[in-house]
Amino acid sequence: MKQKFLFSSIFLLFTVFFADAQKVIRKGTEPLTRGDKPGSKGEAAYTLDQFQGKWQEVSRTTKKGKSAVIKDTIYLHFTDGNKVDTREGNKPNVKGEADIDVDNTLLAAADFYIIKSVSEKEIVLDDDDKFVHTFQKVDHFWFEQVGNLTVAIDTFKTVTEYDPANLIGDWGVYRRQAKPGEVKPPTKLIKYLKIKTKVDETTLKGEITVYEKEKTEELPCTITVYKTGMQVEAGTYKWYLPIYKADGKELVFGNVELMLNYCKPL
Repeated sequence: MKQKFLFSSIFLLFTVFFADAQKVIRKGTEPLTRGDKPGSKGEAAYTLDQFQGKWQEVSRTTKKGKSAVIKDTIYLHFTDGNKVDTREGNKPNVKGEADIDVDNTLLAAADFYIIKSVSEKEIVLDDDDKFVHTFQKVDHFWFEQVGNLTVAIDTFKTVTEYDPANLIGDWGVYRRQAKPGEVKPPTKLIKYLKIKTKVDETTLKGEITVYEKEKTEELPCTITVYKTGMQVEAGTYKWYLPIYKADGKELVFGNVELMLNYCKPL
């Protein structure tokens, strides 16, 4: 009887240990069981070859499809077949292994994602916690470009006429030039201006991301084009922004007496 009880106890412990060994845990989530699912043929629908290169997060939604604020942009860099560097906002890089399981879960160093879709220029990943993340393939990450950009910031004295077509695109503010003491907190600062569509000759539509202290808002906006400036309306917010440069490669707007925003394409 004792031997039978001992054997049962050992079998139970082995079963629990083996089950735990099949699970991987990502911080803040329930354990994910990796392995074959019913009907699986033992092969994932995606390969790591499709992920090679640099991917920068450009949008984030909740599981219900509602737009969410990106407080810390996620960067993924897949190299050497199965290696990956990850970075979240200004935090240090995390290096590790990359792997795709047969249930289409992606291991990226310390994080796991459920792969929703993959194309040549875009990947969509579900973090199995709160959000769905959309990434675009880029040649250079945003933070890599900032240190290498050269702009003659002292040359902008007067506004300029421009082609409104040069406003179309996703712009990120990489530098601000403000006179000491002129901009007093709390002040809403523009982080991204994504101009998507042309409504007519003087009206554009897009999204603007602004932040104040630790609060970030991403809002749909309407841009009214003027000869040497633009008016941006987003909900209850309205800005008239004189334009100092808009050549399609760089966008500089603001008020030279207060603060200028220097933008590059994302």
